[in-house]
Amino acid sequence: MGLNPELLRSKKTDEIMEVNILAFIATALFILVPTAFLLIIYVKTVSQND
Repeated sequence: MGLNPELLRSKKTDEIMEVNILAFIATALFILVPTAFLLIIYVKTVSQND
C-alpha cells in the first residue's frame, strides 16, 4: 500500500475557493464590532486619567 503520486498532486492552484458571503460578513462583524467597542472604551478610559 504505497503512496499514489496522483493523490499527492493537488488541483490547479489558480482556482478560487468558494465562500459563503454571508458567513464571511458575519465573521468579519463578529471580530470587528467587539474590537471597536473595547477600543473605544479603552481610549475613553485612558483620556480621562490625564
